[in-house]
Amino acid sequence: MDTKFELGYTKQIQGSRWKHIINVDLPLYTNHTPQKQEFLNFMQIEYGIVDKRYSIRWTDHGADVRFESDADAASFLMLHTKQYNWAIKKTRYSSIRGH
Repeated sequence: MDTKFELGYTKQIQGSRWKHIINVDLPLYTNHTPQKQEFLNFMQIEYGIVDKRYSIRWTDHGADVRFESDADAASFLMLHTKQYNWAIKKTRYSSIRGH
């Protein structure tokens, strides 16, 4: 599994236990593919048990990862994300829609 995930967006959260939300694209993601379990395994190795230091909310094309600490969010951003390539995504989604 590639451990550099395409970054969708990042946002600080206020008024919650979770301080940061980071959206990542998981290639060929569906509820029935191994990528979901691989991502969960990866996160558990790197950041421990889900809902302790981070939580995951699944999206149509990946995951929103919410972190409790600035340090964990920063390390995930620096070590495990790469620039989201909007040109490729636009082409992929345009071909699906027929545009």
